[in-house]
Amino acid sequence: MNTAELLTEVQRRGIQLRAEGASLHYQAPKGTLTADLRAKLKAHKAELLTALEKPTAERIAQDHGLTLADLKQAAGPDWAKVENDTATLAGVANSITIRRMRERGEVPSNYTSTTICAHCGPVPIYPGMAERVLGCPWCFNRVKGLPMPKPSKTKSTTEAQLC
Repeated sequence: MNTAELLTEVQRRGIQLRAEGASLHYQAPKGTLTADLRAKLKAHKAELLTALEKPTAERIAQDHGLTLADLKQAAGPDWAKVENDTATLAGVANSITIRRMRERGEVPSNYTSTTICAHCGPVPIYPGMAERVLGCPWCFNRVKGLPMPKPSKTKSTTEAQLC
């Protein structure tokens, strides 16, 4: 597990880390800081201290392979309100990453379901989407001539061994 993945896991569990000099401090909901996670934090202490010295927005942008300008542009006039809000910035960064993946025709890892779009046909989508839709996120690719994902092959008949 690298430092970015460790910080993501810590955030997912609701644990707040902060660097104070050469010390790593945390505030965690009861039961979320397991012995295994504590050992990983100790093993990556130096990298975590370095990462936590960076402002929140810069760290999140870097963790998602984005620039600070990408985040600022996406936040627009609300930047001053969200530039230190880890959860909001992580959500914005994740949205940018997923949009860019779709623009390249790549299927994001959380697109584990399939829907049938009235314009695109069968397409991968995030869980919870209706079985049939009038439009989908892939419609933007179709209209702009960007790559589309290939539909997954599904069997329409049941296979059985005949005697």
